[in-house]
Amino acid sequence: MDKLKKVAEGYKDYSEGHGPVWIYLLVFVAVVSVLVGLGYLFQYLSSNRERAARRRVFRRFAEASGLEEDETEFLLQLAERGKMDNLARIFVERSVFEVGAPATGWDRARLEVLRGKVYGP
Repeated sequence: MDKLKKVAEGYKDYSEGHGPVWIYLLVFVAVVSVLVGLGYLFQYLSSNRERAARRRVFRRFAEASGLEEDETEFLLQLAERGKMDNLARIFVERSVFEVGAPATGWDRARLEVLRGKVYGP
């Protein structure tokens, strides 16, 4: 019985001495998890900000071209459909307009007016 009591006391002493290690490990894992979560949140917010900046530049080009709201939305849809990473490129890459515009259902005269506003005569 003495041997069993010594083993129990030894385990008790061992577990008391090493208990805080688990707490430190748990705190470390929690801190790392929070930091990773904040990293993902920062990345998400910065990508939204970049997307908003690209749309702002697009809108400035549209305003400088004298486009009406429906024409601006039309070009924006063409640029998004063309998978353009820089939406304002549609103002300089006429090929995206020429390929995508006829398939939209806008009448030909209206497309010619829009083409003239964006790309000139």
